[in-house]
Amino acid sequence: MEDKFFTVTMEVSAPDKETVDKWLDRMPDAFYDAAFDIDVKDNDEPHLEARIRYVEDWNGKGEYYLLENRWSDEEWGLEMACPLFDYKEEKGCLVSYRALTTIRQWKKLNIPFHFC
Repeated sequence: MEDKFFTVTMEVSAPDKETVDKWLDRMPDAFYDAAFDIDVKDNDEPHLEARIRYVEDWNGKGEYYLLENRWSDEEWGLEMACPLFDYKEEKGCLVSYRALTTIRQWKKLNIPFHFC
């Protein structure tokens, strides 16, 4: 039987990154040997994050979703402005393919994002 891949996410509280590294060193060998990538992320260090913001009338052009990003210690900046496409026969609005592609890229790069 072929091995499957699983993603395990764990958040721990520790005084510093070195302590977390020591804890990881004490992991059972079988689990540690199976891990391909162990990345300890310090949430206090600057990191890239993103958000998707709905604007009812952006610059007088109608409904838009603004895809914005920033380093955690800086101000939000515009990455892309995507209009909503109104299709009356669909009874709703559609988001552009470019916006969906950007969201997929954020997920692939593990960039946290939220809707606001």
